[in-house]
Amino acid sequence: MKKIIFIYNIYIFSLVLLAACVTAKNSTFQKNAYIDNCFETLIKNNSSFDIEIDGTTVSANSSVAHKFPLHDSALYDGWEVLYKIPFTKNIFFYLRNKIAITDNQSELLIEKPVENQSLDNYLILKNNSKISVQISNGISLLPCFLSGQVNSRNSNPEYYISSGNVAALRIPSDNTKLFVQEGNKKSSSWKIPLSKNNKADFVYTYTFDGEKVVFEDVRPIVKISEPLWSKDYSDTVLLTAFGSKNENSIFCIGNKIEEDKNRNKFWSAYFGCFENTGTKKWESSFSEKNTDNRIYDGILLENKIVCVGQSMNEKSESGLVLAVDSKSGHIGAFKISELSGLFSVNSFGENILAVGFDCGGSLVVLKFSFENDNPIFSLVPLELPIAESSLVYHALCLYSTESDKFFLFCNRQNENGEVLSSILYKFSYAGKLVTKEDFAESIKSVSCMVQNINGEIFVGAETFGTENISAVVIKVLPNERWTYFYRNENPSSFITSICLSENEDFIAVSGVQNASDSYGYNGKSFFAGMDSNSAEKLWFTEYEKKQGMMLTNFSLVPEYGFVGIFCYTDENGVIKFPSALKRMTLNGSILKK
Repeated sequence: MKKIIFIYNIYIFSLVLLAACVTAKNSTFQKNAYIDNCFETLIKNNSSFDIEIDGTTVSANSSVAHKFPLHDSALYDGWEVLYKIPFTKNIFFYLRNKIAITDNQSELLIEKPVENQSLDNYLILKNNSKISVQISNGISLLPCFLSGQVNSRNSNPEYYISSGNVAALRIPSDNTKLFVQEGNKKSSSWKIPLSKNNKADFVYTYTFDGEKVVFEDVRPIVKISEPLWSKDYSDTVLLTAFGSKNENSIFCIGNKIEEDKNRNKFWSAYFGCFENTGTKKWESSFSEKNTDNRIYDGILLENKIVCVGQSMNEKSESGLVLAVDSKSGHIGAFKISELSGLFSVNSFGENILAVGFDCGGSLVVLKFSFENDNPIFSLVPLELPIAESSLVYHALCLYSTESDKFFLFCNRQNENGEVLSSILYKFSYAGKLVTKEDFAESIKSVSCMVQNINGEIFVGAETFGTENISAVVIKVLPNERWTYFYRNENPSSFITSICLSENEDFIAVSGVQNASDSYGYNGKSFFAGMDSNSAEKLWFTEYEKKQGMMLTNFSLVPEYGFVGIFCYTDENGVIKFPSALKRMTLNGSILKK
């Protein structure tokens, strides 16, 4: 009996030991998520697109647990993530990215996709007309997609795009001429204004309204569904926006009203940095007790923003230069007591040019550069008579490497406040006056300018006129001749900002038209694009008049489109807050509220 009991106890102990081993083994499997020769991982989709991986779909910005099969090696890089990128509501593009997965990772993070590496680009056509249309290359009809995956042979292409529908197609690599036509009527066709420099992996969007094909936008494939955004400011007057190619960032500068503990209001300089999607990176400001510090212009260099302005208190006023680190927002401030203020700035090579006034009210051009973040200043000794210098109330300056001269565009008025014609002075590098061009009875004022690689200068200006002041862009050639490049025929119009594209194939301008006075009061803002060689109009966007907000400045964003500043202006043309920083498409469309 004792033997039986002993054997029975051994049997029970063995069962307990076996159970403990199985539990320990299962516990080990559970820890590493090894079940049925698979390991379980939580897939976190941090991208803005729906994805597919190993047959599992994960919505944008969500998580799903998934079992991946084990492989011989601990690291397996054969997995593919399919990003479903929507071109329209019904049309999408699958982008494939490879991803490596280890057998022991408990979470798999899916970030935004790497840029597509194909040579294809696509066209989207919105048929807003009342007729059914087709797309042709002038010889034959081209199949397009109204639904499904555009980069797949399994989707069924169609030829007819009915009224109110949207179609997409791959742009033929060997064809730059495409047309929208009604049925088989080649006589009823409208040319699609394709860019001469189509970029691979980009999507070009057009709208057909029954009378013309209008260019709307162009973006990289992975940015096609990125929403527009707006940042509103109630206490800041924004002045200038910059799109940075190196840091994938958008910057803005302006002046902000602040209040001390005694509720005394004063001005400070404001700086903001945002991701292209609108997420704030940093903000900073420069302020001093009992002192107004205001900036009037700025430029973006490789690693800093350089701004010029004026510092003023009850006792004195001086020129102000602020250098802002583009990554951190750290501000270096430098005051120049010999100057009363600086109001415009430009760059040439490693040097910077700023225009302002000395303490006696005479026009000055300041040249400076940075060494170890410290500026080295020197005045350009302009050979300009005091009598002429005293007439200038605003000026823009640049250095032309083509002619080795300083170009100084000056707006003038006499002692009675009457506006005189603008003048272009040309100085040698040493400051000697070489020539001057009086835009007598033709140009009333200049507001902005940009120079291309060939040394041609595009200048935004407004003309003289007793009843109709027109916004114009003049082109100043290296041989010192000038011509009218663009004219806005609407009454009481002027240019506010100007910009060249990255490859200089088009030029964009913003301005105001149909204003009740020369300051733009009660006017409407417009945004126009022209071919930089032929001046052919590529687009023209007019903004709804809302609380007197005008597009006062804009900048090209290397990723796509523009960023613009919209401000309120009073009846005296003074820019005031509120202000808004807005992400714009290439033709200037903005987020509507």
